[in-house]
Amino acid sequence: MLFLVFILTGCLYYIYIRDFSTTGNAVATQEHVVMRVLDGDTVELENGEKVRLLGINTPEKKTFMSNESMNFTIRLLNKTVLVETTEKDKYGRNLGYIFYQGNLFNEEILRGGFAHVFIYTDDKYSDRLRKAEDSARESEIGIWKKSLNSGCISVVEFVYLDEKESDNETLRLRNDCGTMNVLIKDDATHMYKEALKPGIFEMQTKNIWNDNGDTLFIWDSKGLLVFERY
Repeated sequence: MLFLVFILTGCLYYIYIRDFSTTGNAVATQEHVVMRVLDGDTVELENGEKVRLLGINTPEKKTFMSNESMNFTIRLLNKTVLVETTEKDKYGRNLGYIFYQGNLFNEEILRGGFAHVFIYTDDKYSDRLRKAEDSARESEIGIWKKSLNSGCISVVEFVYLDEKESDNETLRLRNDCGTMNVLIKDDATHMYKEALKPGIFEMQTKNIWNDNGDTLFIWDSKGLLVFERY
C-alpha cells in the first residue's frame, strides 16, 4: 500500500514539475470541465478559474472573425479537458494549454485560421503553434484570407521601439491603389482604423511595435488581409 502511495505521489510530482527546467515555471496539469467561453482564447472552468490560451491571439470582440473564433472554442463548452498551466497574467487568468480529445486546442485554433501566434517566451509547444499558423497562412483561410488589395501596400519606413533612444514610433506606408478603409493591428490588442488614400500615409505611435518579432497586420473593411510584416 505504501509502495502504491509512493508511486502515485511521484507521478503527480512529475506532472507538476516536468517542464520547470524549460519554462522557468512549474507546470500544473489537471482535468477540468469548461463551463463558459468568454471569447476565442479565454474560457472559464467549473472551479471559477479562467484560462487564457497561451501562444495565440484571436480577433478582438466586434472585429472580423471574432464570432467565428468564439464559435470554434464553444465546442469545449461542458466538455472535460486537460488543462496545462504555468502562471497567471495581470488579470488573474491562468495562462496555459488545453487538450481536448487528445489534441492541443491552441494548435487547432491556429490551424483553422481563427487566431495568430502570440508568443512571449518560447516553450515546448512554440514550434507546433508556428507550424499550425504557417499552414493556415499558406491555405489563406480565416484571418489569412487575402484581400483583392493585397500587394497595394508597402512599407516606406517602419521605425519601432528600440531602434532609437525615444519610445516614439513612425509607420509610413505607401498605397498604390485606391482609397481603402483598413484596420491596422499589432500582435497584441492595439488597433487603429484608418482611411488610406493613394500615396503616402504616416502614423505616429508609442511603445506599440518592437524589435522582438511583433507583427504589423493590415486588414480591409471586409476583414481580408491586405498586408502583413513580421
